[in-house]
Amino acid sequence: MRLPKWLASLGSGLLYAGAAVGVSHLVQSTRAGGEYGWDLLWAVVAANIFKYPFFEFGPRYAIATGQSLLAGYYNLGKWAFGIFALITGGTMFTIQAAVTLVNAGLLGIIIGADLPVDVLAFAIMLVCAFLLISGGYQILAQTIKWVVILLTITTTIALTTAILHFDSSQIEVVNFNWKRPEDVSFLIALMGWMPAPIDLSVWHSGWALAEKEANPRLDMATVRHDFHVGYWGTTLLGVMFLALGYFTLYGRGETMPAQSIPFAAKLISLYTRTIGDWSYPVITTAAFTTMFSTSLTVLDGYARTVVDGISLISPNIREKRWYLAIVMVTVLGAQGILSFTSGNMKSLVEFATIVSFVTAPILAGLNFWVMNREPVPPALRSPLWEWIIAGAGGIFLLVFTLIYLNQTLIS
Repeated sequence: MRLPKWLASLGSGLLYAGAAVGVSHLVQSTRAGGEYGWDLLWAVVAANIFKYPFFEFGPRYAIATGQSLLAGYYNLGKWAFGIFALITGGTMFTIQAAVTLVNAGLLGIIIGADLPVDVLAFAIMLVCAFLLISGGYQILAQTIKWVVILLTITTTIALTTAILHFDSSQIEVVNFNWKRPEDVSFLIALMGWMPAPIDLSVWHSGWALAEKEANPRLDMATVRHDFHVGYWGTTLLGVMFLALGYFTLYGRGETMPAQSIPFAAKLISLYTRTIGDWSYPVITTAAFTTMFSTSLTVLDGYARTVVDGISLISPNIREKRWYLAIVMVTVLGAQGILSFTSGNMKSLVEFATIVSFVTAPILAGLNFWVMNREPVPPALRSPLWEWIIAGAGGIFLLVFTLIYLNQTLIS
């Protein structure tokens, strides 16, 4: 079976989607709908709208300059490069651990083996490392289209079925409360990775450069169209997962478990009890493959970013050796985090996503700065409407960061 020509031609936009549709959607959006109903729909939509310019700058900068955003930070000054290096070094192990832990829960459901979740996570990361080192990532880049399509189709079917069988008379209304610190913490965690950490814009600029190298005729219009398909597609999926949580969990005394394997079992049951037991192998395959692609892409993204950063400082390094070393250091660092946190998925995910949101205003500012200065040609810089959204987005990220910090200090 062949994909439609327009879909087969998509590149970095769907790589972005494969990386973004993971914890933020399967875990956080589902929890948002299941615990608060429609109360946080605005947060999902607002996060996607206000972060849009900062993600769009990734591929735009790459095509406009022939450089990655990381090179843009370096050219801006050592201080900008150093800030990004500190944020990356301070979060990469935790984020890798968080996405892999969710993946490990799904693997535990599939194989049914009574193994500790951190052992399953370590096995997944070793497989990811092997694929990246042996070049298998290129194969996944081609199959990610099918992964996203499969997840979208199954989620659409599950959501449609849940809506048709929805009984609002049995719902006990539970509202989001701004005065509850745990509610505010979850809100910030939800928006932290919705649709993804802003760090991913740097990875996206690298993917766009790789596309440009493979296809020198690639132009700005094509790359931006590719980006929009991936970006707004993940936005729609975020809303769909929130709706699925609402129609299957909200007000029924059910919550999503904190541990990864029980969480995975609950997630799969949301689909099977609405679509039917026959869908179990399809759903588990779609969910596991989606999270595996996220684990793999995150590992690759961090390794490439660190190696690119080192090569900017020391241009004559052996990049392949450094890439291998950084991949293994990331695996071991993430495993250390998992051992320290005892595999508590809920706590780990919330910590990682909150840190991503709190650092988002800094990365957003850097992206805006490098996009609207040399060496970007004036004709390819942000149009006025994007300036407006970026300005509003920066205020949005900063205000909610201050709200969270204030709430944390008070509590």
